[in-house]
Amino acid sequence: MQFSSLILLSVLMFGFPSHASQMPASTEEIRPQPPSGSIEILVEPKIHRLTLYMDGVPIKRYPIALGKPRTPTPAGEFVVINKYKNWGSGFGTRWIGLNVPWGIYGIHGTNKPHSIGGDASHGCIRMLNRHVEELYEYVRPGAKVVILGHALGKL
Repeated sequence: MQFSSLILLSVLMFGFPSHASQMPASTEEIRPQPPSGSIEILVEPKIHRLTLYMDGVPIKRYPIALGKPRTPTPAGEFVVINKYKNWGSGFGTRWIGLNVPWGIYGIHGTNKPHSIGGDASHGCIRMLNRHVEELYEYVRPGAKVVILGHALGKL
């Protein structure tokens, strides 16, 4: 007897397994919901790292690229003001905008993954697309973002 015939015979004799009623009806991808605690981001330029905190506890760490010496990443405490998918060419698959008062700065993906770990942008924080897509799901407008360092780029 073929395997598919055995399955059909089992279902007819014993019914569907009890967990089948808990399965989603659609074939859409089911993504787990991110935690709903207080979310904050810490950017450490010296080590090219972004850390995601939930309720004060680090839950994710990512390698990043920062601004070039002539166009440094701004240091200070900011908040997320907007989020966009596929914001534009060169910004990767996600954009997370910050309220930097003297320009348009944000955390975004990149079409230059080799730049991660260096100082390569015009001041924004670059991430691998798969990383910024994950971060995007956690962050909401109003989330605090702290970027360590001196305003003139000296640490």
